[in-house]
Amino acid sequence: YEVLGNTVLLFAGDSTNQARVVEMLHKELQATDEPGVETVVEHVEKIVKELREQLITSYLQRYNLSPTEAKNLIALPINNPIQNKIMNVLDTASIGNQIIIAGFDENEKPRIFGLDAVDTRVQFRFTDCSGLGMHAIGSGALQALNELLFHKFSSKLNTSEILYHVYSAKKH
Repeated sequence: YEVLGNTVLLFAGDSTNQARVVEMLHKELQATDEPGVETVVEHVEKIVKELREQLITSYLQRYNLSPTEAKNLIALPINNPIQNKIMNVLDTASIGNQIIIAGFDENEKPRIFGLDAVDTRVQFRFTDCSGLGMHAIGSGALQALNELLFHKFSSKLNTSEILYHVYSAKKH
């Protein structure tokens, strides 16, 4: 995890990319006193896109292709397994992280944003989970969310009850 003022970032997945995201974020926000959660989300979205583009470029270099050449290649009918493999990489490249960003906006309203590894394939944007009041990441995320929804999660539950239900979900 990483704390930036009144905002917390939680990561699941590739720790190498986690360190890169945090390092790049600190560089981008060094001139900012205390960024709000939405500012942090905007910068992390940009960083995730940059890292994904670097991943794709690195992969394409194996085939001596530029991103433009690869886009032209995939516009053609698929005729060989290499072309199919390149299309698949361009479509599914992910930095291998799930991220939660929680904090307060400019009006001191609590906010929760989530980026799942699957989301990076489609939109590279964080989902605002503030309305639900919770989000989960990692291998037991679905079970944890189901457990909390089943037990009618609300801000009225105390922390020990919430942790019990999340642990119970992860255990099973």
